Amino acid sequence: MSFKKVNYDYFEIDELRDFRELISRAKEKYKTKLSFYEKDNNDNYVGISFEDFYNYISYLGEGLLSLKNINQRDKIALIGRNCRKWAISYLAITTSNFIVVPIDKELKDFEIDSIIRKANCKAIIFENKFFEILNNIQLNNPNLIYLIPFENDHRSEFSFDKLISLGIEKCKIDSIYNKININPNEVTSILFTSGTTGIPKGVMLSQKNILSNIRQMRSLYWIDENDTFLSVLPLHHSYECTCGFLCQIHSGSSIYYAQSLKKIADNLRESKATIMLGVPLLFESFYKRIIEVGFSGILGKIKYFIATLICDIFEGIFKKNIRRKVFKKIHDKFGGKLQRFISGGAALPKEVEKFFNKIGIILCQGYGITECSPLLSVNRIEKDKYLEYKISSVGKIASDVDIKIFDQDLNGIGEIGAKGPNIMLGYYDDPESTEKAFNEGYFLTGDYGFIDKEGFLFISGRKKDVIITKNGKNVYPEEIEYFYNNSEYISEIIVKEGKEPVTGDPVIISIIRPNFENFSKILNVPFEEIQRREILDKNINFIIEQIRKEIKENNKKLPPFKMIKYFYITFTEFERTTTKKVKRYKIIPKGPIYNVY
Repeated sequence: MSFKKVNYDYFEIDELRDFRELISRAKEKYKTKLSFYEKDNNDNYVGISFEDFYNYISYLGEGLLSLKNINQRDKIALIGRNCRKWAISYLAITTSNFIVVPIDKELKDFEIDSIIRKANCKAIIFENKFFEILNNIQLNNPNLIYLIPFENDHRSEFSFDKLISLGIEKCKIDSIYNKININPNEVTSILFTSGTTGIPKGVMLSQKNILSNIRQMRSLYWIDENDTFLSVLPLHHSYECTCGFLCQIHSGSSIYYAQSLKKIADNLRESKATIMLGVPLLFESFYKRIIEVGFSGILGKIKYFIATLICDIFEGIFKKNIRRKVFKKIHDKFGGKLQRFISGGAALPKEVEKFFNKIGIILCQGYGITECSPLLSVNRIEKDKYLEYKISSVGKIASDVDIKIFDQDLNGIGEIGAKGPNIMLGYYDDPESTEKAFNEGYFLTGDYGFIDKEGFLFISGRKKDVIITKNGKNVYPEEIEYFYNNSEYISEIIVKEGKEPVTGDPVIISIIRPNFENFSKILNVPFEEIQRREILDKNINFIIEQIRKEIKENNKKLPPFKMIKYFYITFTEFERTTTKKVKRYKIIPKGPIYNVY
């Protein structure tokens, strides 16, 4: 399996003026081609044509423009599962010259209320299960005029379907929607991202920002009308919205909406997807399941080694890829058409990345941040061919993005700054944070990284998470946590700066959640009983000792200033964002502290 690292020209991709041109061009170019597939009542995937998709957007837009006491440039919130109505609503809002405020469906009630108030939303389009929550919010918020559920509900005067019908009638008389003129440089979307910091900021993006980013992504990474995407990540997030929804309309790819995280493998098989965007946690779960079923134990490892060795030799001699045939059973489980996974949002374990590439599914990393619309870089792939690719890197930088590494250390690592047409307009109603976010015209990402001699970008960690030792050395927690990705005894680990209990000196500590699934097997205790208090009390010393031994072994691989000196045990899962990043600020050391040595 060889990776080319030479410089290839960027693919030539048109940049469109605004979202109206995006959907009208898709309608004309792809017409009756089906996309936007979702499950019907009989559990079958059903799609609609690009023409029908365009018509639904224009009718809904017409309906929205007909509502009283709401004007162009007002904000309309959107919340719900990934589905066709979410997609239509997003584009109806933005192509009607309103501003969309996508909201995370996993937020608490008070957080939803806070975003609606802060953005001063006049209406919200939503999945019906949020009706009671939103009704209560509306009772205390006179500015929220319209509740528009996906499905008809007697409690609401308007619904998605009723506005479509209203729009059809209005079009027969005199269309307002067709006369709309969009300024692509004005804000079109406000994305509130609490992320891993807990401090929500409203990122303002324009249609110019997003469409330039679509061109940037497609000029780096080839997708076209022959590709089929399974939409898994939440659409309110810029990663899925730009790279897994709007980009697909631009390229004419088909989109299937996954039913749930539990059914992703089934949905991949049913949709016969060629590409899927995901986060490391998702690909790790696939990896662990495949290993468990097909390559566990010594015989499994030998089987995997021989199979990949044959592929490497054959590929080296005949220059042909036979991995899909050798690992056909795995490919069939994914629908038989799957070519590529793209991972983003967090660091991908190297062994997971290597494994999927070895079995014939290209898994590569990209990098982005909401404020950048979001993509800044990705490893370059054309169909099932590697163009410019490096394991563990986040790829080559987008065509007209200027990356600068600020305050570099001796290893060239510093904070990543980005400048380009995809960079946000600023933070909503927060000029102070906006000003702080830029240096010399570059947006400061808050991520540390470096660019190697061949132009590949590597991420070292989040700036706010970096631990600076008393000797002035930088410690990136992710580098230490990497050693525990496939731990037998540790399920989750967070590395932080702590204090030596006696002297109060700063030291490296960790907060650990034991791998109870493995401990239940080792201790011969049913998994559902392993966390019962009396069982834990009886076995806690054994659990602690195994964890201590593992930390000692991994410490041997690190310089002294990076070694974990103390650890805490937690029995609850780490809280994560909807894109599966650990909310590090919420992981606080509690309970007894254990010395590694």
